[in-house]
Amino acid sequence: MSILPRAHAKGINLRPRLHKGLEGKPFSSLIETTIRSFKRADLNSIEKIEQRSFTDPWSSSDFESFHQRDGVRFFVAVRNTHIVGYIIVEVLEATDLLNLRIIKRGHLLNLAVDPKYRRQSVGKTLVNASLRSLLKERVQEIWLEVRASNWVAKRFYLTMGFREAGRKYQYYVNEDALIMKREL
Repeated sequence: MSILPRAHAKGINLRPRLHKGLEGKPFSSLIETTIRSFKRADLNSIEKIEQRSFTDPWSSSDFESFHQRDGVRFFVAVRNTHIVGYIIVEVLEATDLLNLRIIKRGHLLNLAVDPKYRRQSVGKTLVNASLRSLLKERVQEIWLEVRASNWVAKRFYLTMGFREAGRKYQYYVNEDALIMKREL
């Protein structure tokens, strides 16, 4: 006599199904990510993520100086009260000499996600939130620099609608940066 329920014996799966497209994803990726503006109290968490993410991390004074600059938008991603990522974007005004007008451009200065939360749409959520913010301010394009060797980041930005637009030679110590842009 089998101890399995009859339904299982007939080949019917009794396990609850996830919504379509969520099968196989870790539970932590199903938890909602909240985006909010940076607060000074977030600095310690931001620094830890920065140090885990980059070989040449920004200092706390770098973060503080950008936070205080006019035109800078600094957002954090939060899950269950824990900061899991951040993005810093600056809005700059430029003169369009061809059309004789002032245009607004965004510069993505820094984006990082805690390694434990990567590949769970945190970076995508941060970029999308900052793009929505820039659109509200009538920003026409955004650009960023990424290490030429960082193919993971390059692929991520391509999926977010950015395209390669140039190169800055020796932008990083002993390495070029690719310039990537996106129209808004």
